[in-house]
Amino acid sequence: MKLWDLAEFYDSEYLSLYIAEEIGAENFVGSIVVCPRDHSFVIPGVAAENLITLKIAFSKQRQRFFLAMLHAYLNFKITKLPVFLSASDPPSNDGDPQVAGLLSSLCELFRNAESKDASSLEFCRLFELIQSDEFLELGELGVAFTMEIKKASLPYVYYSKHVLSGQLFSSGQLRSAEIAVAVATHWRFLLDDAQWTILYREFPILQRLQRISVLLSKCFVRPDSKQYNYESKYWPYLFAATAGWFYRMAIIHHNSANVSSSTLCLTRAFELALQAQSLLTRTATLENNGAIYFKQTELQGCGKIVDLVQQKILKSKIHPDDCNGWVVRARTLLSVRNHSRLAHGVGDIKQEDQAELMKETKALILEFLDEGLDREFSETYSELILPPFREHFRKGVERVSVNYID
Repeated sequence: MKLWDLAEFYDSEYLSLYIAEEIGAENFVGSIVVCPRDHSFVIPGVAAENLITLKIAFSKQRQRFFLAMLHAYLNFKITKLPVFLSASDPPSNDGDPQVAGLLSSLCELFRNAESKDASSLEFCRLFELIQSDEFLELGELGVAFTMEIKKASLPYVYYSKHVLSGQLFSSGQLRSAEIAVAVATHWRFLLDDAQWTILYREFPILQRLQRISVLLSKCFVRPDSKQYNYESKYWPYLFAATAGWFYRMAIIHHNSANVSSSTLCLTRAFELALQAQSLLTRTATLENNGAIYFKQTELQGCGKIVDLVQQKILKSKIHPDDCNGWVVRARTLLSVRNHSRLAHGVGDIKQEDQAELMKETKALILEFLDEGLDREFSETYSELILPPFREHFRKGVERVSVNYID
């Protein structure tokens, strides 16, 4: 594909002759052409929608080629540096020396945005690109573009820094006392900040966070209090939702080839699911410090709860005939975790095997949890996600295009 800048021709009739006699219409086939305003000519081989005019008569070639490149990206998904050519009346031999650098940076920005799926967490390079001199020197056009891209990226940066963060992941608090406090504090850290209600107005994730906010509020003594009510019947559902959060984290780490962290998140999800079922069936209770107990024994880790399943003390959806097989599969999952590097083991499984482990973990949880808890887990991990960044990025680019291209 080629980009042509013919905006500095002021006589449409002369331009038509110039194209036919000097350049040759065959050189325009499949091109995007920036035309003079109010033009009335056609170029064989160029679709009418690719003969574009600009709402502002930009004086710099780099500005006109920039907008032509936006058109190429939005309509043809072009992300590689195209051939760019220009002609003007009167003829000018002084091309804009910054066009090549600008289009190169813009194409890298497009590729960077296109490469990001829903699990991408890294935006450093994207911000470096939009803050480069090439975009700053576009004037108001560069300011408008930069603001739109920053606006598009804000929900994703917030997702990375807040929705997918918190000490609950790395501190090991799920294997220590005050587990209920750790879970509730994690969600308070996120939900007390009202930014998510604004940033996610257009995203399905908003309803899921609102649901978790309701569950959390039900775990307090009263709505206007921050004192926890450890007898609340909503703790199992908050635990199951947090298990869903960990499972979403496992998916993200798997997609970024971080097998150790993914395995850790899977076992955290599994452990919280076990604890949720224990609380729901009243097999275990929360003490006044937020720790979870079975009779006089504190339930730290998964092993003790799996023992309760095997002894048929902890009731669940598992059919009695399937109980022993489920226990074997559960202990296999825990063994993989114990041998991973993050557990000071000797190594990790391969990424392709990790995918099977993820399926197995989800199956273990859904086979085990009672109705209601299983839905809380499933809906949280499936809804606690944003659409691919490139979709939101394109909307931002499109807003700039609509504002400057007729």
